[in-house]
Amino acid sequence: MSYSVEWSDDARNQLAATWLQHVAARQAITSAQNQIDRLLAADPLRNAVSAVEELYFSEVAPLRAQYEISDAGRLVTVVAVRWRP
Repeated sequence: MSYSVEWSDDARNQLAATWLQHVAARQAITSAQNQIDRLLAADPLRNAVSAVEELYFSEVAPLRAQYEISDAGRLVTVVAVRWRP
């Protein structure tokens, strides 16, 4: 059973800023974001690392996404994204 994946406004803004700042890596950033969406939708705990109190992160180079999971609503919310070369 899959999860819905949403990106918070802050995470979307961070992703956009990263995309604008790293011109040479735009394709890699876009590919990583798509891969993060697929992984989290399929199984958000499979490749997750627990960060702090109900926050997890997953890395797909060159990005690290931090997210929350709501099992009741089968929803994953990406709350932050960082450049991780």
